[in-house]
Amino acid sequence: MGRVSMVPETMGCDVLVFAGKKKIGVQRKEVGDLLASLDDGRLALQVAQMTTAGLDARVVVVEGELAWSRDGTLLGTWSGRGGRTWTRKQIVSVQWSLAAEGIAWVECRGLEDTCAWIAETEAWWGKGEQGHRGIRGRGAAPSAWGKARNPEWAAWVLQGWPGIGAELARRIVQEYGLPVQWTLSAEELAKVKGISKERAAKIIATTEQLKGTT
Repeated sequence: MGRVSMVPETMGCDVLVFAGKKKIGVQRKEVGDLLASLDDGRLALQVAQMTTAGLDARVVVVEGELAWSRDGTLLGTWSGRGGRTWTRKQIVSVQWSLAAEGIAWVECRGLEDTCAWIAETEAWWGKGEQGHRGIRGRGAAPSAWGKARNPEWAAWVLQGWPGIGAELARRIVQEYGLPVQWTLSAEELAKVKGISKERAAKIIATTEQLKGTT
C-alpha cells in the first residue's frame, strides 16, 4: 500500500496514512496480540508514543471477532497472565481509555479488511473539510431566537455557502460574526485558518450576491 519504513514504529504505529497535510497513525492488533499487549504493557507504550507524535488522528484497529458468552466472557482460546479470562467489561474499559487519549477503536475482520479500511480512511481525509460535511453537518436549523447574535445559528446559515463545512463555518463566525453583516475584504477573510485568498474571494462574492437578493 506504500513505502516500508521504521518511522511509524517510532510513533507507536504500524501504518502512517498521509492525506494532504494530515497524518493518521494506525496501530494494528490481532485479537490475541491486543490481549497480550495489554498484559505486557506494549499497548500502553504505543499509546504514549501516539499521543505525543503530533498526529492529526490516532486509531487502534483490532482484527478478528470479539464474541461474548451470555455472562460477558470473551469467547475463544485467549487467556491473560495466569490463565485468566477476558470480559466485556475489561474490553469496554480499554476502549474508553483509548478514547480518553484521543485514540479511536476500529474493528476489522482481517488484514484484507484492514487494508480496505486504511484506503477508505485516506480517501476520506484526502477530501479535506469541504469535501464532506460529516455527522456535524448542517442538519436542522438551530432555534431562531436571537438570530442576529446567535453564533450557532450564524454558522448554520454560513454552511449554505458553497464549499463551507461545519467546522470552517464556526471558525469564520467566531472571527467575523454573521455573514450578512460583513463589510470584509477577501484579504481579511483569508486570515481565517483553512481559507485561501482565492476561496475567500469566492465566499465574499457569494455573500454580496446573497445580500443583493434580500
